[in-house]
Amino acid sequence: MADKSFEIEEKAKSLSLVNRLFARKSLKGLASALADDEPVVALAVGTYGNWAGLLCCTDRQLLILQKRMLGGARVERFPFEKISSVEHGALLGFGKLTINAGGHRSTITQIATAELNPFLEALEAQRARYAHATPSSATYVEQLERLAKLHDAGALSAEEFVAAKSRLLV
Repeated sequence: MADKSFEIEEKAKSLSLVNRLFARKSLKGLASALADDEPVVALAVGTYGNWAGLLCCTDRQLLILQKRMLGGARVERFPFEKISSVEHGALLGFGKLTINAGGHRSTITQIATAELNPFLEALEAQRARYAHATPSSATYVEQLERLAKLHDAGALSAEEFVAAKSRLLV
């Protein structure tokens, strides 16, 4: 946990001093919201509802964290495979980010463009990397069809076919 806190502190140096102050409670709680082997790729701060919201991009998900002054916390997780689109815009030095995932839409506003642009680059790079690392359902279908052809041709016994199919579907 100490290593994770150090990693978060290092990434937080990319935030403005004002944003580090606004999000200090969320930054302290971030380590407990992440898996031990989950690296922090990028951070940004904006307004989520009426509170400061910390955006965290890791190698597998986008998180929005809020720690409120009088207690209470909120963590919203968006695994990359669930994100259908990311919308963004900026005007006069501030931007907004809208995440669409599984019929749910979350918007974070008042993100300094100095933080938003690098965050978006990191988020899109991680989403693209994740998409290439995760086989699509079409790939599974193609592999199943190939196994069925091998089985039909007699190259695989029924037992080998079932075993290979179960390895694919796990």
